[in-house]
Amino acid sequence: MLAQLLPRATLDSVNPLPVSGLTGESWRLQGAGVDLLAREASGQKIQLGVDRRREFRLLRALNGSGLAPRPRGITAG
Repeated sequence: MLAQLLPRATLDSVNPLPVSGLTGESWRLQGAGVDLLAREASGQKIQLGVDRRREFRLLRALNGSGLAPRPRGITAG
């Protein structure tokens, strides 16, 4: 997924940093011209009520409002 979102040259220089939070397992991806947040969608998180697909739809709906970051993509799993 990252290879589709980021050019190959930039992907090699991205530094993943763990981010703590209520849902856990998030990564901040920082590099040359890149500052993204990657979040995992696992079965365990779904059992806890975390729905990354719903989160993606909400962020996409808010796109352009200035209230939320623009979602870049989502994959199964």
